[in-house]
Amino acid sequence: MRLSIIISPARLILGVAVIQRARERFANWTRDQRIGSKTPAERLEAFFRRYLNYLEAGQQICLGGALETDFKTLPSTMQVETQKLASDILAWMVEILVEGQEKHTFAFPGKAKDQAILILSCLQGALQMTRAAGTSCLHSAMAQIMRLTRRN
Repeated sequence: MRLSIIISPARLILGVAVIQRARERFANWTRDQRIGSKTPAERLEAFFRRYLNYLEAGQQICLGGALETDFKTLPSTMQVETQKLASDILAWMVEILVEGQEKHTFAFPGKAKDQAILILSCLQGALQMTRAAGTSCLHSAMAQIMRLTRRN
């Protein structure tokens, strides 16, 4: 049996629009020349800063993390948009990791997609952990990701 949150049509439209706006903002951020001109390692660090911004704003969760946590309870139209948001972010991360491997900046075992899933899961989890364990969780996770990803 699938639990579902009952959302009024107006709120459903708003929820979908919020997710679509997040996708658009992420796409604009990735196309920004200040980001695109950076090395893969610098782009990864810029992505980390997005998570640090959530933390500094007093939010211990990002939109993607919040939606993914409650995914099974979302209406189907919001699930579709949430999947698109997750797919956009994952595809960008894979692209950065592949480029980093090609430029001999990154070295890690396995496929770039597997590493991207690990990184994104780690960041979302560490951001949530800050609620109970403090902000050092996110900083530690980011430092460890860089240690495990960068070529020595």
